Amino acid sequence: MRIVFLDIDGVLNSVDWFKRRDPAVRKERDGSDESYAMCQIDDLAIGQLNRLVAETGAKMVISSTWRKYWSQEAILGMLRLRGFTGEVIGMTLDLWSRKMEEVAVWREVGRGLEIQAWMEDHPGTESFVILDDDSDMGLLRPRLTHVANESGLCASHVEEAVRLFGVPWEDPFRAPVLRL
Repeated sequence: MRIVFLDIDGVLNSVDWFKRRDPAVRKERDGSDESYAMCQIDDLAIGQLNRLVAETGAKMVISSTWRKYWSQEAILGMLRLRGFTGEVIGMTLDLWSRKMEEVAVWREVGRGLEIQAWMEDHPGTESFVILDDDSDMGLLRPRLTHVANESGLCASHVEEAVRLFGVPWEDPFRAPVLRL
């Protein structure tokens, strides 16, 4: 199975998109998941994500902080409202909330540890890619397609992710993730 660990803010939205989105959409927020999706997810970025899914058959695992506020089903519903055609099969653990003692270390490897923990719980991942605008991936950084939050997900990121799926992953971890 091929997995995309998906961040949302900075990947499926961007500074550029917030500037160019329809002003009427900004005013329509009513607190529902539907209105939030319309205000926070760029359908052009969703088109790029759909292209990645079509070319690779990858399935999504949500690594975004959105997983702290919404269920997997709610996030999938919001993505579908904006046109996502793929599959979301899970979300990473929230290890940050478990009070990592060394914040400086967490900033370098935080999300990478959450992704590593997910992979340990789901053996058999053939290949994976991380789409994120942050770089706190630790040893998983070679699998990161770094998306600039100014522009969000675009064609060049999809091409890089497709290329990474073709690169064999040598697991540098021989010890399990420390779960606090």
